[in-house]
Amino acid sequence: MKSIFFFIETPLMERDYIRFGFEKLNRLGFEAHAFDFSRLLHPNIERYYPESKPVHYPNHHFIESESEYLSLLNRYGQKSVALMYFGNRLDTKFIYSALAARGIWYGLTFLG
Repeated sequence: MKSIFFFIETPLMERDYIRFGFEKLNRLGFEAHAFDFSRLLHPNIERYYPESKPVHYPNHHFIESESEYLSLLNRYGQKSVALMYFGNRLDTKFIYSALAARGIWYGLTFLG
């Protein structure tokens, strides 16, 4: 495994960057990437998170279209695994389908 993808549907905040361990993963030789689908899956997200200021870190990708997502998968997808922070729903089916088509393993997190 070379890259670890964190697939999120809310803006990446500093607390997420820390709790996901981006810096530690990078020190261990992994490429940690945040695939931020907040703008694509929730176009009016800033209205619901007005006080949140998303942070911009290296390998933080704002996904705004399906073609942009597929391009990133093609660029970084070899020897990767994805950690999903949203379920397989009608509006996210294309995300899961692209992972499966490329043989990229993924795991879902259940938080509550």
